[in-house]
Amino acid sequence: FSDFFERTILCNSLVWSCAVTGKPGLTYQEALESEKKARQNLQSFPEALIIPVLSLATLTHRSRLHEICDEIFAYVKDRYFVGETVEVVRNNGARLQCKILEVIAPPHHNGMANGHAGSTDGDTIVISDSDDSETHNSSAQNGEKKAIIDPSLFKYKVQPIKKELYETVVVKASQLSRRKHLFSRDRLKLFLKQHCEPHDGVIKTKATSIAKYNLAEQSFSCFFPDDPPTFIFSPASRRRGRPPKRASTSLEDEIPAKRNTQGNKSKVAREKTRFPKLKEDMQAMAFEKAKLKQEKANAIEAKKKEKEDKEKKREELKKIVEEERMKKKEEKERLKIEKEKEREKLREEKRKYVEYLKQWSKPREDMECDDLKELPVPIPVKTRLPPEIFGDALMVLEFLYAFGELFDLQDEFPEGVTLGKLSFLWQEVLEEALVGNDTEGPLCELLFFFLTAIFQAMAEEEEEVAKDQIADAETKDLTEALDEDADPTKSALSAVATLAAAWPQLHQGCNLKNLDLDSCTLSEILRLHILASGADVTSANAKYRYQKRGGFDATDDACMELRLSNPGLLKKLSSTSVYDLLPGEKMKILHALCGKLLTLVSTRDFIEDSVDVLRQAKQEFRELKAEQHRKEREAAAARIRKRKEQRLKEQELKMKEKQEKLKEEEQRNPAVEVSIGEEEREDLDTSTESKEMERKEQDMDTVTEDEEELGPNKKRGRGRRGQNGYKEFTRQEETTCEKSEPLTAEDEEALKQEQQKKEKELLEKIQNATACTNITPLGRDRLYRRYWIFLSVPGLFVEEDYSGLTEDMLLPRTSSFQNSVQSCTNEPQVFSKTGESLKSSESTSNIDQDSHTSVVVEVPRPVYKPNRWCFYNSREQLDQLLEALNSRGHRESALKETLLQEKSRIYEQLRSFPVEKFHIPDKPQSDIRPPSGRGRMQNAHDGSYISAEKQLELRLRDFLLDIEDRIYQGTLGAIKVTDRQSWRAALEHGRYEFLNDENKENGIIKTVNEESEEMETDDQDKFIVKDR
Repeated sequence: FSDFFERTILCNSLVWSCAVTGKPGLTYQEALESEKKARQNLQSFPEALIIPVLSLATLTHRSRLHEICDEIFAYVKDRYFVGETVEVVRNNGARLQCKILEVIAPPHHNGMANGHAGSTDGDTIVISDSDDSETHNSSAQNGEKKAIIDPSLFKYKVQPIKKELYETVVVKASQLSRRKHLFSRDRLKLFLKQHCEPHDGVIKTKATSIAKYNLAEQSFSCFFPDDPPTFIFSPASRRRGRPPKRASTSLEDEIPAKRNTQGNKSKVAREKTRFPKLKEDMQAMAFEKAKLKQEKANAIEAKKKEKEDKEKKREELKKIVEEERMKKKEEKERLKIEKEKEREKLREEKRKYVEYLKQWSKPREDMECDDLKELPVPIPVKTRLPPEIFGDALMVLEFLYAFGELFDLQDEFPEGVTLGKLSFLWQEVLEEALVGNDTEGPLCELLFFFLTAIFQAMAEEEEEVAKDQIADAETKDLTEALDEDADPTKSALSAVATLAAAWPQLHQGCNLKNLDLDSCTLSEILRLHILASGADVTSANAKYRYQKRGGFDATDDACMELRLSNPGLLKKLSSTSVYDLLPGEKMKILHALCGKLLTLVSTRDFIEDSVDVLRQAKQEFRELKAEQHRKEREAAAARIRKRKEQRLKEQELKMKEKQEKLKEEEQRNPAVEVSIGEEEREDLDTSTESKEMERKEQDMDTVTEDEEELGPNKKRGRGRRGQNGYKEFTRQEETTCEKSEPLTAEDEEALKQEQQKKEKELLEKIQNATACTNITPLGRDRLYRRYWIFLSVPGLFVEEDYSGLTEDMLLPRTSSFQNSVQSCTNEPQVFSKTGESLKSSESTSNIDQDSHTSVVVEVPRPVYKPNRWCFYNSREQLDQLLEALNSRGHRESALKETLLQEKSRIYEQLRSFPVEKFHIPDKPQSDIRPPSGRGRMQNAHDGSYISAEKQLELRLRDFLLDIEDRIYQGTLGAIKVTDRQSWRAALEHGRYEFLNDENKENGIIKTVNEESEEMETDDQDKFIVKDR
């Protein structure tokens, strides 16, 4: 640990330096970052300048690096070298990236070099560092020979980097420039520091750099057509140990010094004669000085007395001011104490009221709330169906909406019954199927759909089982593990179902699903299917059922459950067609077929996929909402920051005004400075108090703004987090809001519309996936009524289900909180949150107490009321319902929150809600029914209903007459009767007799006359009307 501690201290100490730049006083991490930045800077140094700069560095003779840097920079900044990338300014002002191919010297270059030029400019560098005249003359001669040419006279041959656009061109030096910050003093100094080192007090180029770039073999004219420059020579020891310059002048100063000594002697003699006169003058001056000193002392004494008088007056004035200030202070303290007492009293009352509100606003049982409002009365559902099966009918409709596409519902209704027109699907299909008795009507279509889907799915499962068939031993082990054969009841049920499944094979010669399914055979095939349910549960497919169907058992079959729970229904179905069953019996069959479809493998896979889609859609919806809330919080933080800035500006203006007033008062009354100072302090104290009040107001503003954004649903859930957490969030978000640029109104509107569109798509996705997985009510109200919205039927439905409820659960009662408040407080009234008195609750509680004391404890009686459905059909009713729901009740608060979330969706559904479909008036409706899907109902019916049995009889009669006519017309044979026309006439009129004499036994076996036939049809019509 000590080693680690020492190493940590060493890394954090300011003892490190950058290895590249040499910058000292850094930590270890700072040194590493400095080296990294310096290396990156070196990497960006132009490659075309490396060899020229190092060649120029070899020509220098300096003891300091910055001097070499200045000389090289001054030479290179106006010259450009071969291979360098520069910017060329064209005639039109545009800049073009080019590469230098050649440097062209001016034409009189040779003349200037040989000394034939007339006069040179000031750019000629002639430098001499030697003290000798010989070296000075030689350097001057060299300077004349090597006069450097003006860099602006050179021309450059450049080639654009984009060769396909431009060709090679020669430009002047004034048209060239390097990119900004590409070549600077700092970057040059950093580069030279890497390639130079001190040698005998002089900075020289490193041998490694000379060898690396072959500087010894290259001449200066290789990269610039000019003689190399001559730089100033400055050795390191030049300034040290120089002799003083004034030593050579010592001999010349001796002669004037001798002359000065002779003049001084005569001067002393003259001074001796003047001494007595000076003494007399000094005595006179001393007398005058004493006199002036006495006068000065007297004046000082007078000033001192005057100052003491002023001081006394000032002290007296100060005492008076102090006494007045103390009186004011005592008065302020007294008022402050009184105000503090009043505040403490108000604070205590407020605390009690807040405690009361806190207890009052706690969630509780709905019937214990003291501020319950009357709920709007919904419209009762009144259709042709019995009320007790309306919920099951909605269940079937939701099943068709969710799984109709999976099982090809369009095949049964090809003429436009889409799931978007569900009012037609409700009244013309489902309601007619349950109430009507048409053999070619909607019931036939629905049963065709269910049976076809079941048979197809079962055939697919049998194929999969045949593919995945396993050995007998393994199946036996699996069935033993599942204990399917251990229960004798299951074995008996499976045996009965197997016998029923084998009946079509014995009598019709094919399986049940291979029989021709039409309106005549539908009842029998449906009955055989219900009887044969559970026959497919065998040991051969045990593994398949365990893996794919969740361990499906014979008792899990909905049709087998129907067979066991309603044996009378199957017995009735053996002698009565399914069309003549009661609506409740038809609904039980449809319910069982829906349950059968839900146990199939394809349905299970579809539901699992819908669960995955639902989970993903909910996650995307949460992320979208979080993003929206984040943007709203940022906008709120920006608004708060603006308010802060405005308040600060206002405070600054007020403070400036106060300071100006104080200065004016000081100028007017300089004697009362002390009192003003005290008032300033008091003003400062009041300013701090006002700041505290502003902070409190600001906190309240942030809380109210946040609550407005979050809406009324989340106010209770936030609690104290809205007061504390939101302030911390605004401090964090202020910095992020400053960086973000404000969007325009059009951009905000487009972004908002895009978010709303995406949110609507996700909600539709969630609704469709929920319909395929799990449909739950929106919630319950105080009377335990369930509230539903369906995708198949628009509107807001209310289900009154009183099963499991007692009478006392539906009556309002007082809570323990109200009893404690009434017992603890001696006040006659307790006011609620809205200001209303609670006298009524007190009276009810007293009545309840009296009843409890006088009556023995009674067992609560259950509620015996039929199940009833109602609905709301307008926006006004929904708004009234939201206003009447209590936010403090357990059930109604959750229901209110859900209704607010689904408000827009319910509004859309209420817009297209068909009230006349679900609330039929008492007037008798016309019996005209439109045709159904496949056109089987295209024959118009009379006003009097015909039973399904009679319809099937008429259809059989038509079939017999048709086939007899075909046989007769085709000369294939004839009926064994004496008179063919009388036989056909008797059959057409419904008189069934043995017209062949050979087959007659005891006369007419059966005769049905028209009167009895009409009586039977009338009785059946009355029976059907009664059922409805």
